[in-house]
Amino acid sequence: MRDYSFSHPNSTYEDIVDFFGSPEEIMINYVESEGIDKIEKRFTIRKYIRLLTYGVFIFLFFIWVTFFLFWANIYHEYTSQVPAYGEVTIKEGVVKP
Repeated sequence: MRDYSFSHPNSTYEDIVDFFGSPEEIMINYVESEGIDKIEKRFTIRKYIRLLTYGVFIFLFFIWVTFFLFWANIYHEYTSQVPAYGEVTIKEGVVKP
C-alpha cells in the first residue's frame, strides 16, 4: 500500500478500493490465507503476554509501595527516637580534670 501511495500520490479512497478491494474482502483473503486456527493462536498468545505484563507491573507496583511504607515507618521510628532538644544543667564549682 505504501508503494501504491508513492506511485499514485493523488489517489482517492475509491481508487484504493478498486485496486486492492474492499476492507471486508481484504480481511476475508487474510483469514483464508493464514487460517483461522493460526490467527486464533496468535491472538491467544498476545492476550497471555498482555496479562503477564500487566501482572508483572502490578506486582512491581505493590513491591514498590511496600518498600516505601517500610522505609517511611523506619524513618518515622528513627526521627521519633532522636531527641529534638536537650536539657543542660550548669553547676557552679570547680571542674576536676
